[in-house]
Amino acid sequence: MNKQETANIEKFVVRLPNGMRRRIAEVAKQYHRSMNSEIVSRLELSLNTEIVEENLTDQVAEKEPLYSTHSLTEIHNLDLSGLGEEERSLIELILLLPTGKQKALISLLK
Repeated sequence: MNKQETANIEKFVVRLPNGMRRRIAEVAKQYHRSMNSEIVSRLELSLNTEIVEENLTDQVAEKEPLYSTHSLTEIHNLDLSGLGEEERSLIELILLLPTGKQKALISLLK
């Protein structure tokens, strides 16, 4: 990176909780990146994911379902005992999501 590119970069000081710097360093090393690159990459992913989720939530609110599905209430009351461990874990994770994100995920799966 040359001096002109460096001059155009914004700098921001962040206070990290105890142990997080070490964790970031370990993950960055695993992906062969600098700590700065790892942090920027994760922030970009998080921000891009948030934008996609907002757009999906808006799309779900605007569209009628193409076919009948279980309501979220019915999904919360499902008997999961006949499912395998992976399927049960996946459904339990989905149920932990906020309702808007659950709807967006269901829309994606259609």
